[in-house]
Amino acid sequence: MVSGVMVTILAVALYLANLNSIRLIDNRLYDLSLQISLAKNSNSKLNSREGYTSAIVDIDEYSLMRFGQWPWPRYRVAELLNKIHDAGAVAIGVDILFAEPDRTSLILIQKSLKQDFNIDITFSDRSHNLIKSHNLMDNDTLLAQAVDKTSATLGYYLNFQSDPVEIQTSDIVKFVISKSITNNNLNDLPVLTANISFVTGADPDAVFRYMFKAVSIIPPIPVLINKDSSAGFMNALADNDGVLRRTPLFISCNQKIYPQLALAVILNSMKDMSANPMIRISYNGVESLNLESNRVYLDRNGSMLLNYRGPAHTFPYISAGKILENKVSNEDLKGKIIFIGSSAAGLKDIRISPVDNHFPGVEVHATIVDNILKSDFILRPDWALSLEVILTIVCGIVTTLLIGLTGALTTLILSIIVGSIIFFVSVWGLESHHIWISSLFPLITLLFNFTILNLVKYGLSEKDKKFYRSAFGRYVSKSVVNQIIESPEKFNLDGEEKEITVLFSDIRNFSAISEMLSPSQVSRLLHDYFTPVTKMIINHQGTLDKFIGDAIMCFWNAPINVDNHKYLALNAAMRILKILGELSSYFEKEYGTKIKTGVGIHSGMCRVGNMGSADLFDYTAIGDNVNIASRLEGLTKFYGLEIIFSSTMIPDAQKEIAVQYVDKVRVKGKTEPIDIYTAHLIEEGVDYSVMQVELDHYHHAIQLYGNRDFKEAFEIFSALDSKKGSSKKLYSIYRQRALDFINNPPDNEWDGVFNHITK
Repeated sequence: MVSGVMVTILAVALYLANLNSIRLIDNRLYDLSLQISLAKNSNSKLNSREGYTSAIVDIDEYSLMRFGQWPWPRYRVAELLNKIHDAGAVAIGVDILFAEPDRTSLILIQKSLKQDFNIDITFSDRSHNLIKSHNLMDNDTLLAQAVDKTSATLGYYLNFQSDPVEIQTSDIVKFVISKSITNNNLNDLPVLTANISFVTGADPDAVFRYMFKAVSIIPPIPVLINKDSSAGFMNALADNDGVLRRTPLFISCNQKIYPQLALAVILNSMKDMSANPMIRISYNGVESLNLESNRVYLDRNGSMLLNYRGPAHTFPYISAGKILENKVSNEDLKGKIIFIGSSAAGLKDIRISPVDNHFPGVEVHATIVDNILKSDFILRPDWALSLEVILTIVCGIVTTLLIGLTGALTTLILSIIVGSIIFFVSVWGLESHHIWISSLFPLITLLFNFTILNLVKYGLSEKDKKFYRSAFGRYVSKSVVNQIIESPEKFNLDGEEKEITVLFSDIRNFSAISEMLSPSQVSRLLHDYFTPVTKMIINHQGTLDKFIGDAIMCFWNAPINVDNHKYLALNAAMRILKILGELSSYFEKEYGTKIKTGVGIHSGMCRVGNMGSADLFDYTAIGDNVNIASRLEGLTKFYGLEIIFSSTMIPDAQKEIAVQYVDKVRVKGKTEPIDIYTAHLIEEGVDYSVMQVELDHYHHAIQLYGNRDFKEAFEIFSALDSKKGSSKKLYSIYRQRALDFINNPPDNEWDGVFNHITK
């Protein structure tokens, strides 16, 4: 949970930091969303709009083929403007910079030939009069007249570099060029006449602080500009990745505000119908541009998100050459705002847009006009940031809860579903309402939370596994540890009632052995004894509970379920006795004594779990059945046997164990009698027929004894008592009991139970 909160806080911090690298990813996500949105909308919607529409007059390959290479003589550009105007175009924007005089003007040709070759060109009176009547001596004057007549909007460039502009030119036109790049004619360059409105909290002295700032202007030549001219900058300011997603509608230079070309065209077309536009400044920067009732929402720098209508050539393109040849119907131009540009190789101005990597710059102007006149903007509301932060936090909380409550696969599926919903709702908002709410940081939070929290969860899981291995690796077998690790829900350390098999083991006469040895020798002896014993217990899936001096307590079927736990306990006990027998010579050689042990086993319901105080506890088992197992281990001394187990173990006694009945007893502290047994390990390849005969005789004698036929039972027990073996003391006990009952027969209430009054 803490990790999820930290990841979410980090995502929000990254969002607010607005890093360039993150912004780049966000821009790409915006591009993808816009492409999906456009793919769902037919481009035919553009031509079905009412009111103004835009078109491109294209100086294309056909035009150059018919009228020669660019630049054309400006009388031809003037003729093009006049034909477009006469066809009924609403307004004309020229996406071409006329920063130098037309070198094809007759006056400049005359001067150039005179200077270079001392050749004077003169015209006949008739030609001179004809040239003069059409102003053909100066093409720029003809273009200026056409600009005035058509009210065309010219373009210029803003320079953002502080270095002065250097232009190499000849002496013939040097005086004209120098004029065009100085401030001599900038006073005639139209600025954006706008009212400035401030919201509460905005800084009135910071009008120019928010806008992009240019240091100088490269304007058209002076003859083309006067106080009544319309002009706008043609600059397109792309994002850091080179993609043109937004464009400023106005830029400041020398404390003046200059309009973008498309905006200048719109203002020029509306100059007789509207008052000055109003720029609204908020405390966060530029907020909007108001054109009468039309409000253009902008970002803090005065830039507008471009609502692209489609890829290149979405707007209608009309060949300039065909217009000059009168091959274009007036209906193709009438009522439209026209932008003149070029798509010819070497001339076209190509931009990278979110929807097309080869988007003509002139079509950017058409897009701006269409967006503004239709009030069809992509909005980025003030509350978008707050909503994105909220979505980021919600995604962080949701992912954290999912990972905490479910597995990785379920979380992955749900995260993909949630992320897809957020992304497509974002696309839907862009498509249907033209509102851009970025889904980047909610998606980043989903991804980071899923990845990091699952790594944390994996780390904690590995830590738990390490804990389980450390906690249980020395007490239970590896297979049991692996089961605990794989299915931790299957066991409970807090305590539960369940059937377990309990084993107690104790070294015989350990006190006497300890008196013979030094403390260090006793310690090494216990180590040499416990090592094979505990190994055998663990190998048989037992759980080592504790060492009690020279005794061992262990149990089966906890903390997790173990199939055949009774059989495994019996088999482990028999293997322990066998291996201790094999080590007997080693103990005698090392410590001068033999090691004999007693084992008691009982199965029943016990309470298992962590027992102890709040600070110190141990995983153990308690209950009457644990005490019974302990009492049975103590009875091995009385009967002279190595192992005694209760009748609860009989159903699981396998053929590898030869079971021998011992007695019906009432152990100390218990009222209910139990049948107890011992066992002999049957090893493959060894003939146990003699032992089987002995056991058959013994069990027959036990049956006689229980039927009160003490005399016949005495004879069999006496015969068995003469044999050597692990059960000799048991036979001797029954021989003496039978003899006692022959001399002193029991009363009628005798039930064959022997009461043990000591542990």
